[in-house]
Order: sequence, then C-alpha cells, then structure tokens
Amino acid sequence: MLALAFLVVACAPIATPTATPRIPSTPAPGQHDRAIAAAEAQTRMRLSQPKELPAGSQLTRVALVNEQPPTLDLEYLIAGSQVILRQRPAQSNPQFPADAQPVELDGLTAHGVLRVSRDGQPVGVELYWTRDGMDYMLGGGLAPEQMAKIARSVIRPGTS
Repeated sequence: MLALAFLVVACAPIATPTATPRIPSTPAPGQHDRAIAAAEAQTRMRLSQPKELPAGSQLTRVALVNEQPPTLDLEYLIAGSQVILRQRPAQSNPQFPADAQPVELDGLTAHGVLRVSRDGQPVGVELYWTRDGMDYMLGGGLAPEQMAKIARSVIRPGTS
C-alpha cells in the first residue's frame, strides 16, 4: 500500500553546495560505468543506483557537488524530465528541508515536498531519506508515485 502525503510549498531551487568539478560531469554514451567508477574512486564510496527506472531512462550526468561530506549527483533524463539522485554518507543531522513532511513509501520512511508554481501547478517532487548509512535526495518533475517507486528501488551495493 502506497501512502503519499505532501506539504505543498512555493517553488524553490534545490540547494546545491559549492561545486567541485573534478569528475567529468557528462558521461559520453557508453561511458557511464567509467564515470561512476571514477566518482567512486575519488570519493572512496560506492554509489547507490535505482534498480527500477522507466524504459528509456538515461544517465546524463555524474557529478561531485561537495567534498565534505562527499556528495554525488546522478542525473537522469526520464520521460523528458530531469531527475537527480543526490547521495552522501549519513549525517547525524541530515538537515532535510524544514518544509519536508514525513511520508511512508511501502516500508521506506522518507520526507517529501511537492513543489508548485506561483499559479499552483505541480512542478516537482523532492524525497529525502536515510538508509544503509547514506542520506539521499531524489528530486524531479515526475509524478509522486513514479518518484516513490524510484526512491524505493535505490539500493547500496552490497546490501539487500
């Protein structure tokens, strides 16, 4: 059973720490595994990836966005919409946005924000959670149910 409840707030950008562009940010077609391996080597952490992506989804960017704590973005193009999976080692206070409301995603406890335009139209969903020693943020313009499905499928290598 999927239970989603979101606080609707005015549109605001996702806060991004100071960029440190050492990893090539846009992998060439066929070079995604190499870009992910380079990011893992630089940060000395294994990257979590979603196992459930809609058909036709493409990884478009791998980027180190903060060095301390090491924070990486995997950016996807899914059904014409940009979706970002941000991850870092879990912090004792992950500082999820104050406007994020608790949501239950079929066993995954998360916090969610539904972003809307000034005229009240949905423009994006952000989901925040901690699991398997990592803090995550999944943000994008897909429907909340699609974002929840992707979030539930994010698994750390070596965990079940």
